[in-house]
Amino acid sequence: MKGKILVVKTGAAGDVVRSTVILTAFPDYEITWITDPVVAGLLPDLPNLRVIDYKNIPAIVTDESYDMVFSLEETETLARMATSVKSKQLIGMKWEDGKVTYDENEGAGWFDMSLVSKLGSKEKANALKMVNTKTFQEYLFGMMGRPFSGQAYSIYQPRTASVKGVIGIEDRAGARWPNKVWEGYPELQQRLKDLGYEIVVFEQKADIRDYLEMIAGCSYVISGDTLAMHIALAYKIPSIAIFVVTSATEIHDYDTMTKFVHPRMNDFFYSNSYHPELEGYIKVEEVLQQVLRDLEPAAKSA
Repeated sequence: MKGKILVVKTGAAGDVVRSTVILTAFPDYEITWITDPVVAGLLPDLPNLRVIDYKNIPAIVTDESYDMVFSLEETETLARMATSVKSKQLIGMKWEDGKVTYDENEGAGWFDMSLVSKLGSKEKANALKMVNTKTFQEYLFGMMGRPFSGQAYSIYQPRTASVKGVIGIEDRAGARWPNKVWEGYPELQQRLKDLGYEIVVFEQKADIRDYLEMIAGCSYVISGDTLAMHIALAYKIPSIAIFVVTSATEIHDYDTMTKFVHPRMNDFFYSNSYHPELEGYIKVEEVLQQVLRDLEPAAKSA
């Protein structure tokens, strides 16, 4: 192995998935990943990967020296820990002058849009996020001082094979963003059933790897800006993602995903409240036709 890397990323689940590009970028390093046990099952079973519970970090982890530390959580406790560890390079959050902060570099723009933004307010951070033109991966690789060139996610891969004609739909979203849930899912689901497609509506599972298996068994996925979207990207499953109030720009589509972006997103950007006036803009017919366009080439080649 060329060296050692420490990654501190505990949540949210989708953010953990997209941070796994680090595993792809450094296949020849011993990597220790500190995370939440709830999402630990997202990470792949790799011989060079050690997964640690963030609530119970043993001294053997903090006493080691690392070539790089990716400190991607904004909490004081984890920023302090990441800063205290011996490393040649600390990337991301650090504890300095009695606060969580970050260095100015090519990837600093990502943290400028965060809750610990040096801009001084959530409103200013969101205003910057609204005009952002880069993906998360571009920022992350910028922090490393290297260009992002399409490095893929690296997550747990079930043995389940995708089944032709099975479309997975994630019609839920976390309570934090009620408008993430597009109102057109029930009608779309029925219309796809009427056309002969088998529909799998994803459900929460006690073991997150069971959730991954549900998605891996689909040949197409439709969701909002959710964990399911990231899983579909990881498994290279053709998909649609519907963005209502959260940024579509920061999501790299890997040429497998079509984005539907709400035309009034900027009026309700990252709003935590439910806004019924957002309904009706993204039409079921438009989404349906995109699904059929994507599936038609596969049907012809079968």
